[in-house]
Amino acid sequence: MIIITICKDDPDGLFKTYKSILNAISRGLGVSRWVIKLSSKSDISLKYIGSLPTFAIVSEEVDCSIYDALNQAISAVPNEYNCNYVMLLHARDEIANLSVQQFLYINEELQNANFDILIANAKTNSNQVIIAFPKIVGVGGLNFCHQSAFFKLRLLKNYPFPLRYPIAGDYSQFISMEKIKINYLEMSLVIFDVEGISSRSVWHTRKDNFKAGFKVYGILEVFRLLYMLAFRFFYKWL
Repeated sequence: MIIITICKDDPDGLFKTYKSILNAISRGLGVSRWVIKLSSKSDISLKYIGSLPTFAIVSEEVDCSIYDALNQAISAVPNEYNCNYVMLLHARDEIANLSVQQFLYINEELQNANFDILIANAKTNSNQVIIAFPKIVGVGGLNFCHQSAFFKLRLLKNYPFPLRYPIAGDYSQFISMEKIKINYLEMSLVIFDVEGISSRSVWHTRKDNFKAGFKVYGILEVFRLLYMLAFRFFYKWL
């Protein structure tokens, strides 16, 4: 399994993510590569990490956005790993403190996989749970935290993140994918830092998601959005 972490001048955030990765590995999570995508050669994010583990790769290519950075990091992984799964864990996000048995179960799922994406739940750093409901995944929005999923590397290379949407690039990417098989994990895999751009404004997030969805589904995206919002409303109150 490969972890990709993008960051920009955030030594505290990268160190927080680094500690959580080492903790997960010590509890049994199998990690073959960790790609750290810095924003440039002058990026100071590695300031508090004395020595990187041998499985770490650092990319210092200049990027123009979060999704451009992700695409560059994905491209930096050699093709020999195309059948491996990738976890997109950004700086400040953490792998949850799961049990040894849970990490070993994840390893088994990834080793015996016949799916393209394995999606788990996530928690925010304010303890809100982001549940990946299969009925609304990719409906009117991504509706799962992309940090709490494992993607086949080949899939990410075949479907790079579009750069036209500053917030909804992950949703646009997801709905462009054809004939993918998804499995689900009933556990919270990551602790998601809510300071990310998509968390700052629900309105801007919904607006960017709608633009991405409308480009693919046209007016049908209105009904997809309403279905998703109704599902969330009734789940909250029932």
